[in-house]
Amino acid sequence: MSYPVTAIPVAGLVELNPGPLLRRPTPAISLQPEPTAAETQAQIARQNAEPVGAVFRANGKVVAVMTGSGFTMFVSNAGAPPTRELSVDDVASRLAQRYGAALSVERYAPGAGPAYGRIVDEIYGTRSSLLDIRA
Repeated sequence: MSYPVTAIPVAGLVELNPGPLLRRPTPAISLQPEPTAAETQAQIARQNAEPVGAVFRANGKVVAVMTGSGFTMFVSNAGAPPTRELSVDDVASRLAQRYGAALSVERYAPGAGPAYGRIVDEIYGTRSSLLDIRA
């Protein structure tokens, strides 16, 4: 099988000049240095020591926790991915749709709640070796 070849007149071609594109400087990407092991442990310790603002339970088991700074972690994706976008009432409303009357909410005054690390221990048991600093 053969295909016809069509001739294109040279005068009809447009000249491409890639020069300016090739000479355009590429901006350097600035990456932050990886934290040291001590810096990582210090960050984990700060996170674990942060007082929680609310603990959400269904049948006595923690299903979500909100820190004093507003970060909410849902256990096993009980209501949504981790977020800072929701209020305690928003979280309670979402979880009530799933757990109904089995849901209870423990609210704490700013700075008066248990440490986030203690709640994480309650949820997961002993934390992995990366999270070995107890609050």
